[in-house]
Amino acid sequence: MLSGPSKSSTIAAASDVSLISMVNPEDNSVSTFNGTTNTLIARANTGANTEPSAIVYNPDNLSAWVANRAAATVVKISALNTSTPTLGTPINVGSEPTGIALSPTGRFLVVAEWAEGQVSVIDTTTNAKVSSVVMRNPRAVAVTNDGDAEDGDEKVVVTEFYGRPQGTEATDTSRQGAIRVFTLSATGTLAADGEVTFAPADGGFGVTFSPNQLFGVAINGGRAYIPAIGASPAGPPKFDNNIAPALLVADLATKTEVTGPAGSQSLAPAVNGLTGTKQFLADLVDIAFVPGDVAYAVARGGEVVQRLAFGQTTLTLGTAAVPQIELIRPGMSDPKCFNPTGIVAFGTPTFRAFVNCWGNQRLGVIDLTNQTLTSAVESVPAPTAPAALSVNRGRHFFFTGRGRWSNSGWSSCGSCHPDGLSDNITWIFAAGPRQSTSMDGSFSHGPGAQKQRIFNWTGIIDEMHDFEGNTRGTQGGKGAITTAPTLNECGNLALELQVGSNGQPDAGLPAGLGTSMKAVADGLAINCAPNNWDDINNYAKTIRPPRGRKPAPVGTLDAAAVTRGAARFLDGRCEQCHSGAGWTVSRRHYTPETPGTIATVTGTAFAKPSIWPANWTFHSSVQIAAQPAAAETNMVAIAPPQLACSIRNVGTFGSDTLELKPGAGGRAQGRGGYNVPSLYGLQVAAPLLHHGGASSLDDLFSNAAWLAHTQTANANFLLGPTAAADRADLIQYLWSIDATTPEVATPTGFADGCAP
Repeated sequence: MLSGPSKSSTIAAASDVSLISMVNPEDNSVSTFNGTTNTLIARANTGANTEPSAIVYNPDNLSAWVANRAAATVVKISALNTSTPTLGTPINVGSEPTGIALSPTGRFLVVAEWAEGQVSVIDTTTNAKVSSVVMRNPRAVAVTNDGDAEDGDEKVVVTEFYGRPQGTEATDTSRQGAIRVFTLSATGTLAADGEVTFAPADGGFGVTFSPNQLFGVAINGGRAYIPAIGASPAGPPKFDNNIAPALLVADLATKTEVTGPAGSQSLAPAVNGLTGTKQFLADLVDIAFVPGDVAYAVARGGEVVQRLAFGQTTLTLGTAAVPQIELIRPGMSDPKCFNPTGIVAFGTPTFRAFVNCWGNQRLGVIDLTNQTLTSAVESVPAPTAPAALSVNRGRHFFFTGRGRWSNSGWSSCGSCHPDGLSDNITWIFAAGPRQSTSMDGSFSHGPGAQKQRIFNWTGIIDEMHDFEGNTRGTQGGKGAITTAPTLNECGNLALELQVGSNGQPDAGLPAGLGTSMKAVADGLAINCAPNNWDDINNYAKTIRPPRGRKPAPVGTLDAAAVTRGAARFLDGRCEQCHSGAGWTVSRRHYTPETPGTIATVTGTAFAKPSIWPANWTFHSSVQIAAQPAAAETNMVAIAPPQLACSIRNVGTFGSDTLELKPGAGGRAQGRGGYNVPSLYGLQVAAPLLHHGGASSLDDLFSNAAWLAHTQTANANFLLGPTAAADRADLIQYLWSIDATTPEVATPTGFADGCAP
């Protein structure tokens, strides 16, 4: 029997703390450590391109189950206490398994298949799937344990990763968090037993937050505790007005949200009341309890562990001596613990916690008596090749909110781009309402050389370095294009000077198109953060699109429908926009940092290819220009500059009341068209379009509001008596697309119109 409830995490331990195991996604391995000496026992390879994502120990304390996210399998690893652990035969499950948990006897393994939209149960005595239920983007899972040595009466709690859209998009109340509760039977079936929803709440600092990104779940005392990221998308775009470290609490008996001081809340106001230097818990991703009502929550972006002591009507953060457990405190000697993703915690007599330091692939060991990180033991050897080192650094920079990357650990790039993808939130940005773009489409992932897409919905950014503006303006960080009077001042953020588009200190936020911020950074005589954005760019190239959904009986797709849907895709001539490398005709056809290149592109006339439909007209005398007055009913040119040749007008501009810039900024960009997005990741993408106006793919293809998009290349597409069946087949095909799907060639004449 397991000693308590089981939950999904990137780290797990034997109940007697004799062994600790953690997943290493980038290394396709699982490392196991001696729980007494903290020394590495063995690293078990899970196979090429498996990307292990979660691990749970069996009751025998010598074996564990691992979810392989990229391979869409689960596998048992045995003999973990030896130098040669053994892997069983992998069991196929649905796409992107992100969470696993065991029933008390260990007989049933519950798997949350995030991109499949399915929760499955594996009988571990037969290694066969015995049941599954369809569910909206399941992410984390936990199973109760009432101690009666029976599995058939336990509850299974699964988080819906993305908040449910409600009300009006791009408002601070546009999402509702939710968990689903199931009863596990003695034969392994799941029966629906209700749900708990979490309402938008006060985030402090003058904003309301909507629950989103429900990363984890832990069960304690009849309640479920869910670390999440709260979103306040209405703005203003300011570090303490956009992201909230949300803790959601549910009473499992009454299926209600627990509110009040010991219930659901943003932890930011409480963090603000702590003494001394503190981090605002960017990206809460996991939580673990020691016996009683004390928990430890992991902030991946804040790179701290936060002690949480729950009373009946109180919640106390930290201790008087240690408000937060620092993982990379200034002056701390190496090794440190970067980007923690999981935690296990133990009370008497051990009083220790162990953390998966994903960012630098180490096991973090915390003394809970002194509330201090005592060591960070190597789990995977650090790479030595320059390219791999750059990717590692870029991943850390992308997912940290420390130092130059945000104000006091409020947010990271990963706050809006979980897994490098999208939070599916519509934000009010300077250019108008914009869904966070999934970054798996920034670069192509099919055969041949990688192609970079022009960034942003309206094609206003052409290099990763331009996001320096977001780091400074939205995240409140110093940024990584900085200089100083002398090299000695570099590293002291109070003395570093931000550099603008003209290469001068304190010259304002960087521009997008028209100036190469990479060239500016590379040209600095004293560059305080050399190559940081190059590193992030190199990491972005590795962001893997979610795996396509799988055919039944393992997954939810109908293989015959996928084949028919591929034909419908061509019937609709969808490949006129969504084709070629990366499933989009958008591409950057020039190298911004090359001297003279931008001036050439800025001065080059753009003429629409004659084969394009008339409604694709984008009037511009040059390639890089503001959206022209001719595209606007009020005849007002809309800045900032766009790459004209990448824009397509397919009728997705929304209502005049929605398509506005913040405050009194006026009409948003977009009436003249948008930059074509990739088709990667539609398995987990909803709502859709730049403004989140389409609630699903079915809504996108059936709603009269988006008919112009559906029929932009075929006026009779998805009409007639077979329309519903054709639409269903097309959706199945789109759900199947991933990096391995053969890309459809772009028809002659329908390339992006940019110069070769």
